[in-house]
Amino acid sequence: MVKSDPPEELDEVERFDYEAEVTGAYVLTVSRFEHPENTASGQFILVAGAMDAKAIGRRRKIKKELAAENRKTVQTLDIDHFWEAFDRLKKCRSYSDSCRAFRELYGPWDGRPA
Repeated sequence: MVKSDPPEELDEVERFDYEAEVTGAYVLTVSRFEHPENTASGQFILVAGAMDAKAIGRRRKIKKELAAENRKTVQTLDIDHFWEAFDRLKKCRSYSDSCRAFRELYGPWDGRPA
């Protein structure tokens, strides 16, 4: 199964790759992304193509090289906290206010690297 996240901008192309382990018939199920700009009809354009043996070999090599990286878990909560704190900077009038905007989300910082 291949899952895909919606693109940041809905006008962008959403791309995913699927490599079949065996040949045969496959079913593609497309679930509608819940987003206010999506049409109720759920219409989309699907362009399917096949890769030649050289391209498949290259993909397999890259997949093997990235296997260790792809097993890692990436936490993205700090990204949301950062932008929330960043938006608070607009209301800050001093350096202390700016530090407080981040400390409220991240806690105290003693100035030393973690």
